[in-house]
Amino acid sequence: MKLKKALAFLLTLALVLSMAACTPASNNDETTDQPATSADPSGDTTVDEVKVGVLFPITGAAASVAEDARKGFDLALDYVNANGGIEALGGAKIVPIYSDTQSDEQAAVTEAERLIVNEGVSAIIGCYQSAITMAVYTVCEKYGCPLLECCCSSPSLVDGPHDWSFLVHETSAASCESQLRYLRQIRDEGFEIKTAALLYENDDNGQTLQALWTEAFDEMGIEIVIDETFAMDVSDVTPIVNKLQRSDPDVVMCFANFDAMVLLTNTMVGKEYAPNLMMCASGGEQNSDFIPNVGNNADGFMTAMGWGMDVLAAKPDKMWIAEDYAAKNNNETFTGESAAGWSVLFLLTEGLNAAGKNDRTALRDALASIQIEEDRWWNIYPYGIEFDETGANVYALSPLGQFQDTHVAIIWPESAVAEGTSIVLPGSELSVINK
Repeated sequence: MKLKKALAFLLTLALVLSMAACTPASNNDETTDQPATSADPSGDTTVDEVKVGVLFPITGAAASVAEDARKGFDLALDYVNANGGIEALGGAKIVPIYSDTQSDEQAAVTEAERLIVNEGVSAIIGCYQSAITMAVYTVCEKYGCPLLECCCSSPSLVDGPHDWSFLVHETSAASCESQLRYLRQIRDEGFEIKTAALLYENDDNGQTLQALWTEAFDEMGIEIVIDETFAMDVSDVTPIVNKLQRSDPDVVMCFANFDAMVLLTNTMVGKEYAPNLMMCASGGEQNSDFIPNVGNNADGFMTAMGWGMDVLAAKPDKMWIAEDYAAKNNNETFTGESAAGWSVLFLLTEGLNAAGKNDRTALRDALASIQIEEDRWWNIYPYGIEFDETGANVYALSPLGQFQDTHVAIIWPESAVAEGTSIVLPGSELSVINK
C-alpha cells in the first residue's frame, strides 16, 4: 500500500514537472513590434571584420547614374583592406553588404532596418537620392546607427540637428552659395550683372534654389526679369527661350534634370540665343551623357561641380587615384559620384580608427568630432572636413566649372584651378582670364 502511494506521488510529480516544462516562460515586459537589436556590433577593440551596409539604387530610375558612387567606394575599400585594414581594431577588414534601394523609399527603409537589425552593420553608406536618404535616416536614428551620406544634396538633409548622419560634400544650397560668391566676385571685378532669369524644375530642390536666388539677388540689387518653373518631364521649352531672348538677362540661373537640361541647351542654340552668363546648379548638366547629347552647344555655361577632374589636376600628387579607377573600370572616367564613394569609405576608416572600437555610438561620436585637412592624402576635395550639429561639412563648397569645347574646366576656387586654365566671360573686358 505504501508502495502504491509512493508510486502515485512520483507519477503526479512527474506530470507537474512535465507540464511546467511545456508552459512558456512568463514575461511581464510589454511586447513590441520593434525588431531585436542583438546584432549590434560588440564594441571589441580587436575584431576580424567590420560590416557596413552599402545602400544604393542598384535597380530603378537612378541605378545607372549611382553606379559610379559604388565603383568609387569599391576602389577605396580595396585599398584599405589591402593595406592593413582598420589599424585601431587590430587590422580588421571592412566587409560591405550591398543592398538595393530600388529607387523606392519604402524598399530602402526595409533594407536599412534589415542591415542594422539582422546583419549587424556598424554603419550605412548611401543612398544617392535625397528623399530616400532622409527616409533611411529615420531608421538609422531609431536604432542608433551612423549614416554616411553619399551623392545626395537636398538642404533638408542638414535642416536642423542630425546626430547620426554625416555629409562630406555640399548640398544644393551650398552649391548655390558658391555660385553667388563667384557672381559677387566677378561683379566687383567689373562684370555687369543688373538683371537675372530664374529657371528651375518644380520640385523641392528647385523651389529651395528659387528662394535662395531671390533673396540673394534682392540683397545684391539685381532685378529678376524672369521667374519660370517647369515640370520635370517638360517636352517643349521654346516659350522659355523666347522669354530669354526678349529680356536678355545678364545672368541665367538654371536647375534642370538631365532631359530638361539637354532640351533647353539645344533649343537655345536652335533659336540662336546665347546667354550672357549661364549658371547651372548641379543638375542634369552633371550627367556624363550631357556633353555627348549637346556637343559644343553648352560652351560657356558654368556649373556648380561638386567635383571634377581638374580638382585632381590641381593636386597632381593624387592623380594616381583616377588612374587606378580607370584601370579597374575599363578606362572609365573618375566622376563626382566616384569621388563621393571614395571619400565616404575613407571617412568611415578615419572614424573607426578614432573610435578605437567597433561600436556604433563610439563611431558616431568620433565622426562628430573628426577633423580632416584639405591636404590629407586621400582627400580629393578642395576643402577640409569637419561636421556641425546638423551633420553638414562646415568647409564644403562647390567648385565651379565652365564648359569649354566638350570639357568642363574648373574655374573657382583658386585652389582647384589647374595651371593654364582660361575663364571665358562673354561680353566683358574680363573675357579671358588666365591662371
